[in-house]
Amino acid sequence: HLRILPVDRANFKRLRSPDIEAHFAAYKPTYVEWLGDVSCNVWFAEAHTASRALHASSVPVPHVPDWRLLSQPIVKAQTDKFGSRGDHASRLVCRFAADADVLEHRPARKKSNKRKYVPVASPARAAPTVSAPSETRPFDRPLKAGRKARHTDLPETGTSDALPPPREQPAAV
Repeated sequence: HLRILPVDRANFKRLRSPDIEAHFAAYKPTYVEWLGDVSCNVWFAEAHTASRALHASSVPVPHVPDWRLLSQPIVKAQTDKFGSRGDHASRLVCRFAADADVLEHRPARKKSNKRKYVPVASPARAAPTVSAPSETRPFDRPLKAGRKARHTDLPETGTSDALPPPREQPAAV
């Protein structure tokens, strides 16, 4: 497989796997393995095919053994949220990937704030169960310091009898 690194990282970040696969389409890459945001490995079925793709699509970099400069830019095939069709990354260096050029562990994904859709007939949306009186319900717990009561803090009757007494305001001097 081939390791690709950008000289211009901003343009390379706009590319996606289909764009890189389209660039090497004549050599039928099997997949693209991303090593973070600004580096990737392009996998081929055979080492001979990877060698042909490397030598046919790149030129040697003077005074830097093993590294080669891609002779044609990788062009973005379609418009998406990362860039427009026709955008390209032109200054890319590549070489045969070494054993150390692998993604050892995937970075943790960011937690999404989006709510998941729960169908109406789902058990998760079943009618709420009545809790036993001995259990602590949300409105039985004291409020955190500095937090005002909300309608969700009220007991099920909808009255404000269970609210703690208001805090006394310090006297103005």
